[in-house]
Amino acid sequence: MNQSNRQNRFIFMQRRPKGFLGQIGAFVVGVTVLAVSFVFGAFILAAVFGFVLLLGLIAIVRAWWLRRQMSSGPGVSQSNSETRAHDVIDGDFTVIETQRSNRKND
Repeated sequence: MNQSNRQNRFIFMQRRPKGFLGQIGAFVVGVTVLAVSFVFGAFILAAVFGFVLLLGLIAIVRAWWLRRQMSSGPGVSQSNSETRAHDVIDGDFTVIETQRSNRKND
Protein backbone atom coordinates (compact mmCIF):
# COMPACT_ATOMS: atom_id res chain seq x y z
CA MET A 1 0.00 0.00 0.00
CA ASN A 2 1.53 3.31 -0.98
CA GLN A 3 1.51 6.57 0.96
CA SER A 4 -1.42 8.19 -0.82
CA ASN A 5 -3.72 5.18 -0.32
CA ARG A 6 -3.07 5.18 3.45
CA GLN A 7 -3.89 8.85 3.70
CA ASN A 8 -7.07 8.57 1.65
CA ARG A 9 -8.29 5.51 3.47
CA PHE A 10 -9.48 7.39 6.58
CA ILE A 11 -10.22 10.74 5.02
CA PHE A 12 -13.98 10.30 5.60
CA MET A 13 -13.34 10.53 9.35
CA GLN A 14 -11.68 13.92 8.99
CA ARG A 15 -14.44 15.66 7.06
CA ARG A 16 -16.72 18.10 8.76
CA PRO A 17 -20.40 17.79 7.95
CA LYS A 18 -21.55 20.11 5.21
CA GLY A 19 -24.35 22.43 6.09
CA PHE A 20 -25.56 23.92 9.31
CA LEU A 21 -28.00 21.11 10.20
CA GLY A 22 -25.29 18.50 9.69
CA GLN A 23 -22.98 20.33 12.08
CA ILE A 24 -25.73 20.65 14.71
CA GLY A 25 -26.56 16.95 14.33
CA ALA A 26 -22.89 15.97 14.71
CA PHE A 27 -22.61 18.20 17.78
CA VAL A 28 -25.73 16.66 19.37
CA VAL A 29 -24.50 13.13 18.66
CA GLY A 30 -21.06 13.96 20.08
CA VAL A 31 -22.49 15.49 23.26
CA THR A 32 -24.85 12.53 23.68
CA VAL A 33 -22.00 10.03 23.34
CA LEU A 34 -19.92 11.98 25.87
CA ALA A 35 -22.83 12.18 28.34
CA VAL A 36 -23.60 8.46 28.08
CA SER A 37 -19.90 7.64 28.48
CA PHE A 38 -19.68 9.85 31.56
CA VAL A 39 -22.75 8.28 33.20
CA PHE A 40 -21.60 4.75 32.37
CA GLY A 41 -18.12 5.51 33.73
CA ALA A 42 -19.62 6.97 36.91
CA PHE A 43 -21.63 3.78 37.48
CA ILE A 44 -18.58 1.60 36.89
CA LEU A 45 -16.51 3.75 39.26
CA ALA A 46 -19.24 3.59 41.92
CA ALA A 47 -19.41 -0.19 41.54
CA VAL A 48 -15.62 -0.54 41.95
CA PHE A 49 -15.61 1.75 45.01
CA GLY A 50 -18.52 -0.19 46.49
CA PHE A 51 -16.74 -3.50 45.93
CA VAL A 52 -13.54 -2.20 47.56
CA LEU A 53 -15.58 -0.82 50.47
CA LEU A 54 -17.34 -4.17 50.89
CA LEU A 55 -14.02 -6.06 50.88
CA GLY A 56 -12.61 -3.67 53.47
CA LEU A 57 -15.67 -4.08 55.67
CA ILE A 58 -15.42 -7.86 55.43
CA ALA A 59 -11.71 -7.71 56.38
CA ILE A 60 -12.43 -5.49 59.39
CA VAL A 61 -15.26 -7.71 60.64
CA ARG A 62 -13.12 -10.83 60.11
CA ALA A 63 -10.21 -9.34 62.10
CA TRP A 64 -12.58 -8.28 64.89
CA TRP A 65 -14.15 -11.76 64.98
CA LEU A 66 -10.75 -13.50 65.13
CA ARG A 67 -9.54 -11.17 67.88
CA ARG A 68 -12.74 -11.87 69.82
CA GLN A 69 -12.37 -15.65 69.38
CA MET A 70 -8.72 -15.61 70.48
CA SER A 71 -9.41 -13.54 73.57
CA SER A 72 -12.15 -15.89 74.74
CA GLY A 73 -10.44 -19.22 74.14
CA PRO A 74 -11.22 -22.50 75.91
CA GLY A 75 -10.82 -22.49 79.68
CA VAL A 76 -11.02 -18.73 80.01
CA SER A 77 -13.74 -17.28 82.16
CA GLN A 78 -16.26 -14.84 80.72
CA SER A 79 -15.05 -11.88 82.82
CA ASN A 80 -13.63 -8.76 81.22
CA SER A 81 -10.24 -8.80 79.47
CA GLU A 82 -8.29 -6.94 82.19
CA THR A 83 -8.96 -9.57 84.86
CA ARG A 84 -8.23 -12.42 82.43
CA ALA A 85 -4.60 -11.36 82.17
CA HIS A 86 -4.14 -11.76 85.94
CA ASP A 87 -5.82 -15.16 86.33
CA VAL A 88 -3.81 -17.86 88.06
CA ILE A 89 -3.80 -21.40 86.79
CA ASP A 90 -3.96 -23.71 89.79
CA GLY A 91 -3.57 -27.46 89.75
CA ASP A 92 -2.30 -30.53 91.57
CA PHE A 93 0.82 -32.33 90.52
CA THR A 94 2.67 -35.49 91.47
CA VAL A 95 6.46 -35.79 91.60
CA ILE A 96 7.46 -38.71 89.42
CA GLU A 97 11.20 -38.50 89.80
CA THR A 98 13.18 -36.80 92.54
CA GLN A 99 16.60 -36.82 90.93
CA ARG A 100 17.48 -35.50 87.56
CA SER A 101 18.69 -38.20 85.24
CA ASN A 102 22.20 -37.75 83.86
CA ARG A 103 22.10 -37.70 80.08
CA LYS A 104 24.99 -37.02 77.77
CA ASN A 105 22.99 -34.99 75.22
CA ASP A 106 21.19 -32.44 77.43
